[in-house]
Amino acid sequence: MTNQSGEQTAEQPLDVLAEQYRAELKRLNYGRATINVYLRTIRKLGQLIGSHDLPLDQLTPDIAAELVLRADWHGDRRQYAIFIVRRFVGYLRTLGLAKPPVPPTARELARAALRRDYEDYLRRQRGLTEQTIGHCWRFADRFLDFRFGETEVELGAITAGDIVAFLQRLTTRKPPYRDKTAPTHLRNFFRHLFKAGLTKSNLALCIPSVAQHYDARLPRHLTPEQVETVLAAVRADDAVRPPQLCDDHPPCAPRPARAGSGRHPTRRYRLARRRTCRAWERSEPRSRADPARCRRSTG
Repeated sequence: MTNQSGEQTAEQPLDVLAEQYRAELKRLNYGRATINVYLRTIRKLGQLIGSHDLPLDQLTPDIAAELVLRADWHGDRRQYAIFIVRRFVGYLRTLGLAKPPVPPTARELARAALRRDYEDYLRRQRGLTEQTIGHCWRFADRFLDFRFGETEVELGAITAGDIVAFLQRLTTRKPPYRDKTAPTHLRNFFRHLFKAGLTKSNLALCIPSVAQHYDARLPRHLTPEQVETVLAAVRADDAVRPPQLCDDHPPCAPRPARAGSGRHPTRRYRLARRRTCRAWERSEPRSRADPARCRRSTG
């Protein structure tokens, strides 16, 4: 984009830029809930920029992340908010608004090449959407930062214990971690590394599933005492007898047939009702079954 268009866009407030970014997220098929989280985080970033009197053309992804880390962040997860503001500043760079990036180091070039190959693998061989591809790389990037920090990345030095330690760090932190896709995304990453020959063994087979803790719920099995209670209730004489509405009427009767079914609906209903009453008279004492009432009800 030319500088002229960048200067025209720089005069626009951050809310207008956020709405432009909303259109960009919609183009990438992001869901409505995710877009709302992005916009809410960008509005908080705008408040932080205003409180620090920071010019927009001096904003970088690292400065935006530092603002989020220093702020008293409420609501959305802080780590996810850092990821969002970094992406938003990257979008501003494409418009020529934010501070241009410094020349990348060799470590950053290697990480960018790894990301490019991994995303191409997910897009071409796995057929994933752009949103899912972004989530996959986000977990891979967080794992690499957890394992190597600021040192050089040696993919061949990764062990299964490193993966388990990373998953434990995700699930044992103070805020409850409800995302169940971390093991799946890591399996995709290490499966790609093994196919590309970057790891000696397929570490995807060593990634465990994360245990999910639920609140009180219905039991999934019955104790032996409960099984005997259910069987005793089924074998009881009262359980065989069908429920009834009252003592002097049969428990049920067929509904009238629909018109055009071959026989007159009223006549068919009367015949079915009469057969039900006769069966009731044979199975019940005279004190409870009243034939006169049955005859009145059947016409």
